[in-house]
Amino acid sequence: MDERTMTPIFPCEIFQLIVHETRDFETLRALSLTSKALSIMTTPHMLRLAVTQDARRIRDPGFLVYGGRALFDDDSNINAATIQDPEGAKAQSRRKQTGQVDLAPEPDRAISNHPRRCDQEIRDAAAPVVLWAALQPPRLATELLARVQHLDPKHIWSMFLVPSTACREHWPLPRHLAVGHALEAPLHVAARHGNTQVIRWLLQRQHLAVFAQSVLWPHLGQHRTSSSLGCMHPVNLPAIQPCVCPSHHLKVHFRDRPVQAPTDLPWASALHIALAHSQLDAAKLLVDTGADWATGQYGTKGISALMIATANALFPFLDYLIDAYHQPCFQSPSAIHWEDGFSIHIKDYALAVGSVPERRMVTRRLAALEARFSKTQAPDDS
Repeated sequence: MDERTMTPIFPCEIFQLIVHETRDFETLRALSLTSKALSIMTTPHMLRLAVTQDARRIRDPGFLVYGGRALFDDDSNINAATIQDPEGAKAQSRRKQTGQVDLAPEPDRAISNHPRRCDQEIRDAAAPVVLWAALQPPRLATELLARVQHLDPKHIWSMFLVPSTACREHWPLPRHLAVGHALEAPLHVAARHGNTQVIRWLLQRQHLAVFAQSVLWPHLGQHRTSSSLGCMHPVNLPAIQPCVCPSHHLKVHFRDRPVQAPTDLPWASALHIALAHSQLDAAKLLVDTGADWATGQYGTKGISALMIATANALFPFLDYLIDAYHQPCFQSPSAIHWEDGFSIHIKDYALAVGSVPERRMVTRRLAALEARFSKTQAPDDS
């Protein structure tokens, strides 16, 4: 070959070829730690690889609830736990063939080394990129989410399989109940941690939730009604078996009714999760953007956001509803008279408030809210 036609290959180009051909995330991470130049070079490729791997964690909720199939039929259906556990992979393959639903806990070593999920944010190694991003400071979070949106838009509103080890220190349910799976989207994670700017960024891209509504919920079929997910506002899409441990409403809901299985647990919308963790600014933002606070959404066992606020004596949120009653989205007279799936009245949820003076204050606010609704409905009744 003529030397004049040869193209010299510089070390930088060699490294670019190495990075481009590397398919192992840990190898790329090791390269990124060697120098700033390699970190800049490997970061985009690491993100693409992570997003591709995260697709394996996207689940059709019907796979866990109604015995439907997983979203993917190929080997990408197998999550990180089954990859590290050959026996788990074989068991999942058998369940896939028989349609059997498994709600047993995932191996702790494969997902999380921490015994309590409440005491620690989702581990970096276990969380999909979009869920990890929802925990970060707003500027970093939105930049990372924007890059993920560019790579694969459906991740922004997809439901991901996440660790769900029981929160034993303040577990409000029987301690023998082992919750093995949880399904959450970035909106639910941001609501739990009160990341309002991330919530606002996600809600500005609600059109991407069409994927979650039309593809992730094919199992509804005959269950699809006017109140089901087919026509549900994206902000009300529920998480399955999320962490709502700090809230007291489950004590009222399951009073005198033993919990037999994880499927007995109510689902929770982003608004429910925000209120359960006392993230009031996030809760107000969600209500302002259309979150249903007055009635029970699909899968929530009839529990409404107002019930959660009542059980936890969230006075600022109750005052916020009273002051904003004149807005169309707040005019819901049925809210005060709403009952959950066990016919427990909303005023019964006030019994969860331990302090008698606080309980009286909650009752007064519910009465004030009812009076506001009666006032707005009076002209229509005449």
